[in-house]
Amino acid sequence: MPKPKVKETKIIPQKRYQSSERDEEPLKKWRALFKRAKEFREPYQAKWLRMYRLYRAYQHKQNYAYNTRLMPPIAFEIVKTVVSRLATAKRKTRVIPRDKTDIESTALGSWSDLVNYDFDIIELAKKLPNWIESSVLYGNGIVKLAWKMVNRKRSDGATKTIYDDPTMILCDLWDFLPAPETEDLQEGCPWLIHRITKAKEKISKEEENRGDNKIYKNLEFCEPKIVEDWKKERYEINTKKMSQIDGDIRKAETGEQKVLPVKND
Repeated sequence: MPKPKVKETKIIPQKRYQSSERDEEPLKKWRALFKRAKEFREPYQAKWLRMYRLYRAYQHKQNYAYNTRLMPPIAFEIVKTVVSRLATAKRKTRVIPRDKTDIESTALGSWSDLVNYDFDIIELAKKLPNWIESSVLYGNGIVKLAWKMVNRKRSDGATKTIYDDPTMILCDLWDFLPAPETEDLQEGCPWLIHRITKAKEKISKEEENRGDNKIYKNLEFCEPKIVEDWKKERYEINTKKMSQIDGDIRKAETGEQKVLPVKND
């Protein structure tokens, strides 16, 4: 009887990242700032969630005074009406002179064309409704304007630029963490954190396309993990029927459900 083949596999110990004191200092600093900003924003997030419940016309039974199963979606109607009127309004952008010497400048028309071109590039018409809706719904609508450059690595190893224009990013308030001492985002914001969740494969691909202009170090030591979803409660509201009165109430001490009586016709 022939002997079974034995395959030997060499186990190589996985390398672990050992941070230096120089790397630990900024990490400790920004972890502390992240925690402080998150704690400062928690009451505002609770208010935004309450506003979103009203927008979806979804209420808990104990918060509604009348014996009804439905709540009129009045807030939804108002928000959608205002957003649609503001977003579809005709806009015309024109650059005007600042002093007398600029009045006869022939470059004014070119600047107006350039501004309108940039509006098309950043897809303002497409993103404007969501921006206005956030402003109307929560009282805050935040976008980030930046210059974006996207490179692609070709088969011959050369890097080709496929996008080199301005961009506008609509920030979800649940992922936006300004400094607690901020009074004005434009003038008086010492720092802010915008939380972005990406898969490691996407980050690695973006780094590869950047060529020599990489922004991450020690990426090979990073491991994918499941992070906390801060928007979970908002998503749960979306899964429920609009204008519904929640009758599934649980006792805090026992966790038992209270079954509401069926309303007779």
